Amino acid sequence: MSIVSFPLGIFSRAPTLVPSEDHVELSAVIPGTWTLTSWEERGADAEPPYSMTVSEHLHSGLYCRVFASRASFASPHWGMRESGLLVCKVAIGWTEMRKLRYEAEVYANQLQEIQGDEVPKFFGLYDGDSGTASVSVMVLEHCGEALSVRLDRCDVNLRVSVLYAVTRLHIHGKIQHNDIGHRKVLVRSDGKVAKIISFRLASAHDKCPCENQKISMSFRASVASPVHCGELQYVCEKIDAAPWFLYFGQGFTMADAQSPQDLVNLYTPYHVSPTEALKHAEEVWEDFRLWRKEWEGLDLDAYMTIGSL
Repeated sequence: MSIVSFPLGIFSRAPTLVPSEDHVELSAVIPGTWTLTSWEERGADAEPPYSMTVSEHLHSGLYCRVFASRASFASPHWGMRESGLLVCKVAIGWTEMRKLRYEAEVYANQLQEIQGDEVPKFFGLYDGDSGTASVSVMVLEHCGEALSVRLDRCDVNLRVSVLYAVTRLHIHGKIQHNDIGHRKVLVRSDGKVAKIISFRLASAHDKCPCENQKISMSFRASVASPVHCGELQYVCEKIDAAPWFLYFGQGFTMADAQSPQDLVNLYTPYHVSPTEALKHAEEVWEDFRLWRKEWEGLDLDAYMTIGSL
């Protein structure tokens, strides 16, 4: 069973990154799908304990906090070895520990197939005692930074990768996230690929209503077809991939209307003056044009068939 030694300071009310000789040893209670090291420890009689070095404080609550760190150990054959950058999610006290254990079980079971792709790799859940409280630490792959802006303000390719990742959760993980937002999305330094985190509120989603159906979001229509899965519809709206441009309450397609004047001629209510009608038509058409321009290059007419993901 893996043993990981963590600096005592990360379990205090005011977590500190100041190096300390005081460490707490925690034992794995849910083994990781992946190992903390990318090499084989040949000839060792037993797996040596890992020592975790915390390098950055990422997030903090009263009883839950998150750190960036690296794991290292002394190899009898290869000297000191060190892992890649990791994320340690710390829970203090039984209430937070239960929540963290549930999230770890989701990673270890439902999300096992898509670890390293749409979600971070899972390296295990470790339990122990800090001397003042029971504690747990979940260790994950470091996958980049959380988004600091709303999803609809990101590059469209990143938005698409968010929708893709959530559909993979539904199809391969059989779960829905229930708390999707920009702070639950990690991006690489190139800003192109998204991974989803934070599964404390995830729930079973055994049969997605959209499975084996195409999500169609045509850039030729001002109103998108509804998506028959509530969470996927929510994500489509969050990433602004579901247009909703109405001219006096009327949706339209480019097959019927090619200009603001076409909107006026086809859809103007009888009680609206020509001046007011044209002004509103120009405003709606410009918003629709800008949306279409933003999504140019993506084939929204044949966007995504979930069953093929």
